[in-house]
Amino acid sequence: MKTITELMDDAKTLAKNANELFNELSELKEAERRRNDVPDILQWLEYADKHPFTEHGLVKRQDTAIASAYLSLLFSVAMCQISSAGELSPLVHPCYIAAALKDKINAELIFKESLSLDELTIRRNCEVIQEAQLESLFILDALLLTGHYDDKNHSKLEYIADLASVMEVSKNKMDEILLTAKAVLEEGNFVGKLNDVPFDDFYYYIANCPARIIETPNEFLAESNSPFTWTEELNSTFSFANKEKVVFNNIEFPARYTRYNFSDSKMIAFSGCVFSGFHDGVFEASNIKEIIISESLFANCSLKTSGRISTLASHLNDDDVVKEIKKSSGFRFRDGIIGLLHNVESIHISDTKFNNCYGKFSAYISDTEFNNRHDGLLAAVRDIFCESSKKNMASTKHNRLFSGISKNKILYDKDSVERIDSCPIA
Repeated sequence: MKTITELMDDAKTLAKNANELFNELSELKEAERRRNDVPDILQWLEYADKHPFTEHGLVKRQDTAIASAYLSLLFSVAMCQISSAGELSPLVHPCYIAAALKDKINAELIFKESLSLDELTIRRNCEVIQEAQLESLFILDALLLTGHYDDKNHSKLEYIADLASVMEVSKNKMDEILLTAKAVLEEGNFVGKLNDVPFDDFYYYIANCPARIIETPNEFLAESNSPFTWTEELNSTFSFANKEKVVFNNIEFPARYTRYNFSDSKMIAFSGCVFSGFHDGVFEASNIKEIIISESLFANCSLKTSGRISTLASHLNDDDVVKEIKKSSGFRFRDGIIGLLHNVESIHISDTKFNNCYGKFSAYISDTEFNNRHDGLLAAVRDIFCESSKKNMASTKHNRLFSGISKNKILYDKDSVERIDSCPIA
């Protein structure tokens, strides 16, 4: 099967004058009126009654006048140069929608009227659909019924292109409609932005894609039916700032040397996510009302600190070295192994594991005179310090997993949150 983009390449340009289009549409409808082989619509309505599109955007509008105009035009698209090659007729798609509206409309009557649409009726139906802000969803439905049931019918695509022009569907909207139709028809992942089409209406179809990576003006959503590996390319494609919601579900984030940044959002949520091998903290969040972390894993995530030690205590274990480091001028431990937070109102954590997440620090002796006067001690230091008196050490006691927020704003289920060789949460 051709992709929907390839099919639409054969369609006419959307920039044609609307008055010219109506002449062509009238000729098309006149040819349909002369057909003698009109399908049995009751057969397809009965079939579709078992699979109603109950959550379709048209059904949610609960307006019979809009539904009548919408289905009338969609039936006309299905009937355009219809063939009986496939097992299912293109009529089944609008019938799925009609099945969810059966108590509010007379689908059989709407279908019969669609067989004889004139120019005035087509114009009026297009205006009704536009006023209801359903033009994008209508063109998507038209492309899906063509791609699913009549993919070689180029006359249908020309008719759809004409209707899109009459409804004044912009190029940006058309690009997003085609992106959605292609993903749905190919049953592939949806990765893209929906800035000009209605997200809720389109998500009804996108929800069937294996993975959904979607940015809208108000939301960002990354979710997958099976673990989906996040890539650096996606970082440069999408924005996590100034959103009502930023949601990650079943996403795996591989090793990284920089933090992810989130800002100016009401909610950031991670569910079923895996963060592994982060070497300089996991994320930084600013001006967030709520962060929710559930059913997730943070493994082998660290935060590095480095500095010098002017003197050493005689006991050269980690705790003593830590004490000396804390005394040294200009040396500060860095906190927030997982989250470095600024103006975050609350964090909720449940069913989550922190495994081997801690602060790492490196120190070196800078007091040459001290070293020269204590050769024996220096030898001992060199035994435990690597790379010419440098030592890399890990701390699970002197750092915190989250910083920049008070303890009483971190709410977590102690029975379901597990720390293994990791710093305290706060």
